[in-house]
Amino acid sequence: MYEKLIRIFSQEKQRILQESFEIYQDYSDFLRFYSLEIAPTVLILGEGEEVEEFAAMLDSYEKINYQVGVLSPKEVVAINGHLGQFEAKIKREDSLFSLQFAQMVLFYEDENLKRFMGCENVQDYETPQDLIDVLDSRVGTYSYHNIIHYNADKCQYHHRRPDKKGEGYCHACVDSCPTFGVSKNDSLMELQFSALDCISCGACVMACPTGSVQRDGYDKESLYEIAKLYKNIVPVVVDASTSQDVLDIDFGNTLAFVVAQTHLLNETYLLSIVQESSAQVVIYDPKKNAALMSAIEFLNNIFQKKYQRDAVLLAHDKEMLQEKIKLAEVYSDFAYTYRQGQKDALRHIFSERLKFVVKDDILGFIPNTYNTYGRVIVNQDKCTLCMSCVGACNVQSLSAGDFSLMHNPSLCTTCGYCVDSCPEQAISVKFDGINLEPKWFEHEIVARDRGFECVECGKIFANTKAVEKIKNMMTPIFKNDAARLRSLECCETCKVKVMFGVQS
Repeated sequence: MYEKLIRIFSQEKQRILQESFEIYQDYSDFLRFYSLEIAPTVLILGEGEEVEEFAAMLDSYEKINYQVGVLSPKEVVAINGHLGQFEAKIKREDSLFSLQFAQMVLFYEDENLKRFMGCENVQDYETPQDLIDVLDSRVGTYSYHNIIHYNADKCQYHHRRPDKKGEGYCHACVDSCPTFGVSKNDSLMELQFSALDCISCGACVMACPTGSVQRDGYDKESLYEIAKLYKNIVPVVVDASTSQDVLDIDFGNTLAFVVAQTHLLNETYLLSIVQESSAQVVIYDPKKNAALMSAIEFLNNIFQKKYQRDAVLLAHDKEMLQEKIKLAEVYSDFAYTYRQGQKDALRHIFSERLKFVVKDDILGFIPNTYNTYGRVIVNQDKCTLCMSCVGACNVQSLSAGDFSLMHNPSLCTTCGYCVDSCPEQAISVKFDGINLEPKWFEHEIVARDRGFECVECGKIFANTKAVEKIKNMMTPIFKNDAARLRSLECCETCKVKVMFGVQS
């Protein structure tokens, strides 16, 4: 299919497409391949005439000799396992027994069971044969491989304290996953990725605010490298599954930009493609993915304020795609190359790129669409500058200054981990959005104090609020010991001298 797409372009554009494919291959060398034997056993869950008709159809199916079981959902206590090795716990009257099967078909809505690879809902298919074709495709040796790669370094869930509900502070990847491709273990505070259950939809990649979750072949580095090839060319983004649809499209001066799924393109990836190509980007998305549309709306709102034009033109059908291709243009004002490092968190990349858009302008406010943009609010009266929040922040949004606490809202993912890390309950998070002005990208002082001078030598060794807090805590304990009370106001050197009565 990729070769067919290449052939419809000029020789120069063929070269760019070929190079983009080679970059994709260069970043696709971490795959591990697996296989699983799938028996022709199917459990049908449901009641009624439709269930009986489908069971009879499978029983008489000539292509594959299926073993078919039918159960009422009321009889099922629990279902565990995975594709090829499911087990149902069944209760009939006062007896409990188990049933093993490879795949299952639902004739009712069950959002939890639908997350299993190997569990199909009849409502998702136009005809019974369409459903049977999917069941057939897995019988025998079923091969699969890992699509998602995960780096815990910047993850805002991995090995962090649980919140008051016993959950992690960020598990957007888990919340967005329609299957059990990503799940979490709140007792270990670790994410678990299942290559078997992953349907490579890209939802977890789009949802991750730090870039800890990436898709094989199309991570933030490869998309950046590919985007650079499209300098001064309008990219028309299509995914591999829909590229067949566009072979008869008149691309004109534009060029196809093939990705695994358009649905992995959040606002950071989109902005990278726009700026590296210095052009409006056209995206073909016949599936009308809600998260993608939200990211496009968010970015377009920003570009409308700055450039009075959209950054991304979205098409849901071929007719609309042809219209958008004719409208899309190259704009030199969009051009910006940010040489991102491999360790850069996704929010840092977005901050640097958005800073170029804003420059010195004050463009106003962009409301939140993800609930991950906002800022930390610090109550200066309560803050003692203990810097627990700085230690808690793994994206460097909070940092320590000279007897001050600083905050860069453009780097903040509003995870809230700093809120519960503060012993003074001095921090809150405001989930409002982005202020398009230069100070949004700067480390501003949100709390400050003055230095405290040692009462013995005059050396500044701590901030005043921290010393006062310790004095308030320890004075009732040390009230009859003048030396210990004085030591509370001494630097580390003088403290020992005062405690042991050593004369200077």
